[in-house]
Amino acid sequence: PSRPPRTPSGRRSSASANSSSSKVTTCQARRPRPPPCSAASYFATSRAPSSLSRDRSDLEPGVTMAATTGVWEVEMDNGWNPYDSASNASLESFYASNPTSTCQLKTNGFTYAIDFQSMTQQNNRTHRLRNIRRVATAAPPAYAATAAWLTGSGSGAAAAASSAGAGGGGGGTWEVELEHYQGGWTAYDAMVQQQISSAITTGQTKVTTSMRGQTYELNLRKQTQTNKHTGFKRKLRCTGGAAVASPPAPAASASFASGGGGGLFGGLFGTGGGIFPAGTRSPSCVRSGSRTGDEVLTFDAGDGVIDYATVTEWTVLQPNVDYDPKQTCDISADELGDGTTIPVVRLSCATPSIDCVFRQDVIESSLKSNPQCPKCSYRHTMPGSQPSGTMRVKRTRTRCEGYTCGTWNVDYHFPDGTQTALHPNSGTYFSGTSRHCYYPDDAEGRELVEMLKRGFERGHLFIIGKSTTTGQDNTTIWASVHQKTSTGGGPTSHGWPDAAYFGRVRNELAAKGVFDLATEQQQRDELAQRKQARLTATSSSSASASSASASASGAAAAAGGGGGAASGTDDAERARIQSELSDVAEALKAAMKAGERDKIRELMAARTKLQADMKALDG
Repeated sequence: PSRPPRTPSGRRSSASANSSSSKVTTCQARRPRPPPCSAASYFATSRAPSSLSRDRSDLEPGVTMAATTGVWEVEMDNGWNPYDSASNASLESFYASNPTSTCQLKTNGFTYAIDFQSMTQQNNRTHRLRNIRRVATAAPPAYAATAAWLTGSGSGAAAAASSAGAGGGGGGTWEVELEHYQGGWTAYDAMVQQQISSAITTGQTKVTTSMRGQTYELNLRKQTQTNKHTGFKRKLRCTGGAAVASPPAPAASASFASGGGGGLFGGLFGTGGGIFPAGTRSPSCVRSGSRTGDEVLTFDAGDGVIDYATVTEWTVLQPNVDYDPKQTCDISADELGDGTTIPVVRLSCATPSIDCVFRQDVIESSLKSNPQCPKCSYRHTMPGSQPSGTMRVKRTRTRCEGYTCGTWNVDYHFPDGTQTALHPNSGTYFSGTSRHCYYPDDAEGRELVEMLKRGFERGHLFIIGKSTTTGQDNTTIWASVHQKTSTGGGPTSHGWPDAAYFGRVRNELAAKGVFDLATEQQQRDELAQRKQARLTATSSSSASASSASASASGAAAAAGGGGGAASGTDDAERARIQSELSDVAEALKAAMKAGERDKIRELMAARTKLQADMKALDG
C-alpha cells in the first residue's frame, strides 16, 4: 500500500496519519512543528536527535517548555527523559483529575496507553512497555536573591544560598535560550533545576550536567550553557519569583556527621563530632517519604576526607599512663613512642583481654583498605566511595516473573561530577548514570530493599571506575552488588525468577558490612558491651591500685598459704580463653569476608561467652 503524502516539513498529512486513531482522544497532545530555520546547523553540531522520538529533535535536551507542578519522564534505553511540554501538560492535567486510572496519549505519531497506577507507558502499535514517573518540580532559588548572588553582592549571595537551601520559595525558574523554538526561552527539567539549586546552596557557580547523551557546563555567573563536546554556547537566565524572607530552618537529615539523632549513622556513631573535619562538607543521606513505602534517599558524597577518629570512636592515650611507650605496635612492629609526633590511640572495640592500641598513622592506613580492626577483627562501619546521587523506592502493582505479589521499583540516578580523594582520579571529571531495578514485594524482597537502602545510605552500592560493558573509564558503575534490572528473563537477563539470588546478594552486601537488622543490632550491642567491659576494668584497676598498699601484707600471707596454686590455675585458664578468642577472631574474619550470616552469628555468640568467662576470672 502507498504511504500517505508528506508535508514540506517531513511529517505525513495529519488527516492520513490520524485516520486510524481518531477514537483515541482521552488525553492526547500534539504541538506544531516549528518552521525550518537557521537552527539546522545547531542540530548538526550540538547533538544527535532525541531517542524519545524524531519529532522532538527541535527541543533542547533536558528542557520543558513551561514549569508545572510536576514533570513527567519516561525511562528510555539511555535513562530518564522528559516528555515534551504539551504532553507533560496533558499528563499533569489528567493525573490531577484522576491519579489512579489510565488515559491515552497521542504524541510524535504514536498512541500510548498511560497507566498511572503502575506508572507505565505502552505503545499501542508495538506494545513496548516503558516505566514513567512524575517528578515534583523543585522550586529553584528566589529570582531577586539569585540575581544579587550572580552579580557578586554578599547579601544576595547569602540570600540565594539560604533560599536554595530552604527550597527556594521564591519560585524562580532557570531557562536556556533556543532561538528556533517558540518564545525563545525554554525551562530546564526538574532534575537540572535541582542541580542548579544545590550548586547555589554550596556557593558554586558552575554546574555540569548530562542531557540526552550530551554533557553541558552551566556557568551561573556568566549565564551561559556550553556543550562540552562541541563548545557551542547558549544564554541562560533565571526568571519569575521575588525575594523571599528568612527561610525556615532546614529539616534534620540522616548524616554521617549526625550526633545521636536522625538516621542510621547517628545511631551507630553516637554523639561525638562529625565524620569529616570542620571546613569540609560531610557525607549525608537525606531520606524523605515512608520507610515502609515510597521513599527517596539523596546521598551527598562530601569532600572525600574521612575522620577515622569518629568512625572508630578512638581515644588518644597518654604515655606512661595509658600505655608503655616501649610497647610495639601490632601492625608496624615499631615502638609506639611517646605520642608527641604521632598520637597513639585505642579503638572503641578494645576489651580488657584484647587491647586494640595503635599508632594513629598506622591504623588510618590499615582502615583505608580494610574496615576491620587488625587485632580483634571487629568491623567498623566505614563510608564507601559512592558518588552523590539519588535512590527512589516505589511500590507498584506490576509483578516480577514467578511471583504473584507486587513489585518494588528502585531507581538510581547519579549526575556527572568531579572525583574526590576517595575516588580513583581525584579532581577528574566523571560521568553519571541511571539504573532501574525490580524486587518482589514479599518478605525476602522487603528485607533486601531495606538492606539496599542501608547500603546506599553508607555509600556502598556504586563506585567510579571503568565499565566492563562499554569500556568507558571514569564513569559510575556497580560496586560488586548485583541487582535485578529486569522483571523477567531469569538470571541471564539480570531478571526474575532466580531462586539463588537472595543468598548471593546478601553475601555481596555482607562483604560491604551491610547485614540484616538483627545482625547489625547484635553488632551494636557487642560494641556497647566492649565499651562497658573496658570501663569496668578501668574502674576495678583504679580501685585495686588505691588499696594495694593497705592489703600488701595480707596478699603476701594468702600467697604463702597456698594461693599460688589457685593463681597458676587462673593463669592457665586465661591462656586457654585467650587462645580460643584468637581462633574465633580468625574464623569470624573469614566468615565476614564470605558473608556467611549464620556462621557470623554463631561466632559472635561464642566470642561473647568467652569474653564473659575472661571477665569472671578477672573479677
